[in-house]
Amino acid sequence: VVLLAVPTQLAVRVPVPSLMVASQFLHAHERPGDGIVYPYSLVPPWNVAYPEGLAQLRDLSLRQDPGAAERLYSTTVPLPVLEHREMGVRRIWVVQTKPWGNPAPYIAPAFHRAHIWTMRGGVKVWLYTRS
Repeated sequence: VVLLAVPTQLAVRVPVPSLMVASQFLHAHERPGDGIVYPYSLVPPWNVAYPEGLAQLRDLSLRQDPGAAERLYSTTVPLPVLEHREMGVRRIWVVQTKPWGNPAPYIAPAFHRAHIWTMRGGVKVWLYTRS
């Protein structure tokens, strides 16, 4: 059983250069009151691994942190709760590590995509601003 968990643990614990670049980018560009949305069913623990840019942003999608959820990843809120939380910020960041498509379904209609940056390693950083 332990051997089966090793690849997952290494993937989470070994620094990912592209996520470090994204975290540094966010640190340089985020503003007080910005939020971040993780358009996944589970929230990866990137804010712990890359606190420079990710821990400073309010995680709008967070339902339970990993400890409370008793799992490695945090759980997310339902979409109506997410959209309500988004109305409390002026800008929303999304970090995309895998090609899963457009995060727009996770963003409240009051926001529009302002910019997309592609970081080294293929990570995309999306910025949405309120219209």
